[in-house]
Amino acid sequence: MMDERPFRIVGVMPERFLFDRQADIYTPLVFTAEDQENFSERSLLAIGRVKPGVSLDQAKASLTAISERLAQKLPATNKGWGIFALPLLDATVGRVRVLLYLMLGAVGFLLLIACVNVANLLLSRASSRQREIAVRVALGAGRSRIIRQLLCESLLIAALGGVLGALVGYGGMKLLLAFAPDGLPRLAEASMNGRMLAFTCGLAECTGLGFGLAPALEATGVNAVETLKDGGHGLTESRRRRRLRSALVALEVALALILLTGAGLLARSFIRLQHVDPGFQARDNYMSNIALIPRKYPTDSSRAAFVDQAVTQLAALPGIQGVAFTNHTVPTMGMPRSFFNIEGRALEPMQLPPGFYYAVTPGYFEVMGIPLVRGRGFSAQDVAGAPRVALINEEMVRLHFPESDPIGQHLSVGGGRDVWREIIGVVGDVLQGGAGQPKRAQIYEPFAQSPGASTSFVIRTSLPTNELSYAVSKAVHAIDLEIPLTLVYPLVSATSTNLAATRFSLFLFGVFAVLALFLAAIGVYGVMTYAVNQRSGEIGIRMALGAQPRDVMRLILRQGARMVGAGLLAGLGGALAVTHLLDWMLFEVSPTDPLTLAAIMMLLSSVAMLACWLPARRATKVDPLVALRCE
Repeated sequence: MMDERPFRIVGVMPERFLFDRQADIYTPLVFTAEDQENFSERSLLAIGRVKPGVSLDQAKASLTAISERLAQKLPATNKGWGIFALPLLDATVGRVRVLLYLMLGAVGFLLLIACVNVANLLLSRASSRQREIAVRVALGAGRSRIIRQLLCESLLIAALGGVLGALVGYGGMKLLLAFAPDGLPRLAEASMNGRMLAFTCGLAECTGLGFGLAPALEATGVNAVETLKDGGHGLTESRRRRRLRSALVALEVALALILLTGAGLLARSFIRLQHVDPGFQARDNYMSNIALIPRKYPTDSSRAAFVDQAVTQLAALPGIQGVAFTNHTVPTMGMPRSFFNIEGRALEPMQLPPGFYYAVTPGYFEVMGIPLVRGRGFSAQDVAGAPRVALINEEMVRLHFPESDPIGQHLSVGGGRDVWREIIGVVGDVLQGGAGQPKRAQIYEPFAQSPGASTSFVIRTSLPTNELSYAVSKAVHAIDLEIPLTLVYPLVSATSTNLAATRFSLFLFGVFAVLALFLAAIGVYGVMTYAVNQRSGEIGIRMALGAQPRDVMRLILRQGARMVGAGLLAGLGGALAVTHLLDWMLFEVSPTDPLTLAAIMMLLSSVAMLACWLPARRATKVDPLVALRCE
């Protein structure tokens, strides 16, 4: 039973059916003959499946033809209105898809950094096995056989890494779902299943094969005679191998810089978002929703009478500083868009500008902390039967009254010209949808002149949430025990949900950036450590001939600085090219923000040089006699 009407349950949708997160019950949409004559709703959502072989443009053309026939048949209600079509995937996923692609790119960068590290380690390991490989070649082993052996070792390492990564990924998935906001579509379906495990292991094997091949080819390209004659202990390695290793280090530094720059830009943007004035005061404000039962409140006067009584009852509660009702949720929780018309401007329905419309009780602007810029606000005299009035915001004045005074002019809401409202005042702008959203035209009307069945109320108080919820529920149910009332919750928590997507993006980018920084530091440290070991004989000779520890330190740091500097320059160019993809996620921060780029480059260079300093410090403690004896 719903609204005193019996319904028979004919089916249960599967758990994965999430067409509307706020809907639990679905009923047929049926229009009677009376509904068709009195139907005034201008917006209706329809879902259809396009026939095989029919393009979206062809479907749009068919819908346009239908709307034109309806306009000819019913010109009073359909003239000037049309039908728009877009793919359901775009309407459902929207800009989240771009976010997911960016995250996929960040993961790809991180994977590439890890693979570069592995390639460097395999290359170093192959260099240390030169004598072994030379012996195998001298005993008749073919190059292809040695390559197969080295690749098998790489694939084994990749398989073990893939299994370990899958286990870490399973735990990471739980952490991801715990931090993820509710607004991401189909996030609840994300899980570590068999396909994901197969993809992870397959990707690990492919990367092991791809990045193990180059070190294997490099290791087998040795001259067996020269290597065995030399004894495998040359003072220096080949210039080609040294350049390859340096290029790999520069590559991972560049990739790390790109990821760190993206995380830094998001962090600066998030900080700026948190300091944006939304145009209203959320602190000490609480809200709740009420749905008036149609059979008990069928008319505008009955709904207005209930709201008046509820305002009186709630305002009388101890500790309540103000109460106000609105026909929609507060600005951060909904987008009540409507078309409007300005008197004296002949516009067709499809040309009408959109705005955001609210019907509010007197005192709404005081409770919400929205300033009255000029004119007057709503009063107790603005009731049904009195002249229709409206308030507009400053953005609407800038857009539609740039050279005239809006006070005293008239407008209508909903696209019709039957009910004109006199503009009596201008209020401050409210960021519809929260911080980061652009300013929009907004129209306010007295609730008593346009009461709705679904309402929300805002209460200003310093009472604890639990105590307030009990008092509000008791006061409302004292008026009508059957009134459905949602829990009272702080407006601050409602406003914070608008930053959830940005906060989640920052969290993921931050995790990827920290991992990239860690892997880059490990790569630099590993290469420099190997370089110090390779040059231990050279360092011993230098120190035996009188070189000081600071000279050795300078020598090693100079070698590391060249690699890191090349990586920073390449990464800077990559960051300038890639960070433009984050432009839609940034707020008052340029994708090429010089302060962020400078800070990230300083951070990365400091960590990289620290990774160089540790092997360099060890090189200064080399005993010349021991080093020369080893040679």
